[in-house]
Amino acid sequence: NFLSVNFINARQTTDKDLELLLPLKDQLLWLNLGRTKITDEGIKTIGQLTNLMTLNLEYTEIGDKGLESLLSLKKLTSLNLVGTKSGDEGLTRLAQLSELKKIFLYQTNITVRGVTDVVTKLPGLSIDTGHYQMPTLVTDTLVFKGKR
Repeated sequence: NFLSVNFINARQTTDKDLELLLPLKDQLLWLNLGRTKITDEGIKTIGQLTNLMTLNLEYTEIGDKGLESLLSLKKLTSLNLVGTKSGDEGLTRLAQLSELKKIFLYQTNITVRGVTDVVTKLPGLSIDTGHYQMPTLVTDTLVFKGKR
């Protein structure tokens, strides 16, 4: 039986709490640690969850050093790093994860050059930086022409 674990109502979760996941390491496919108190130290524990496919680390204290611990997650396909301290160095390391298909990078320290380098190494990778620019359509603007 495969499992997903969501810490959405456990925002006070710390690095030490992550050890509770280790007995589930063969079954855990999806993990949401967004907005918890975990740090780069806690990611070492996450690196032991080798069947993990989806990992959400949004708005945590994760940086480049922690991302290195994710290299053991060979089945990882989706990673959310929104609002973390991640930079180009950490992103470059993630290019070693050949199964990675989607990364969310809004509000990080990652530059356009870092994104370009990783996409070159993993051409099938989709990177969402959150910098959307929608075209203005004629129907988007209402012009009121009343009586003068």
